[in-house]
Amino acid sequence: MNGPWVVEDDQRPWTANAERQWHHQTRARRVRETRERWYWLAKEAKIPPLTRVRVDATPLLTNRSSMPDVAACYPYVKAAVDGLVDAGVLPDDDPTHLTTLAFHTPEVGGKSGMRLVVHAEPDADSPPVLRLVEIPELRDGRANHPVNSGRPPCDRIDTPIEGEPDGV
Repeated sequence: MNGPWVVEDDQRPWTANAERQWHHQTRARRVRETRERWYWLAKEAKIPPLTRVRVDATPLLTNRSSMPDVAACYPYVKAAVDGLVDAGVLPDDDPTHLTTLAFHTPEVGGKSGMRLVVHAEPDADSPPVLRLVEIPELRDGRANHPVNSGRPPCDRIDTPIEGEPDGV
């Protein structure tokens, strides 16, 4: 399993405010067209069937003249994710399979549209992913860790620390 997969559409996404003003038939047509477009974009990107994913959504704008709110394009992104489900990338867009849907601030650049980044997540039945974290050292060579909390190191665990009663 590789990834992440970056998929971009060249049509500017509609916003929740715009969608509220549409007739229900207009909305149904736009959702159907968006689902179909993202179905083909996912097929073109060759995203394999995945069990669990996280999706990052970033609107792409050509200028700053009308900057939408961060998640204003939610209805468009919902239709796009439905297109990913239709393409077989996900079995469903429920919380078991779509763990995170993150909205990022719009990027201003040379084109208008939407970018979705699909990240494969470990299966729920898989063992947890362990990440090694490097603990920086203090100037005196001790590890910068809460256990040290500024107290001098002791040789043995049962050695009392200066200024504390025995047995602490």
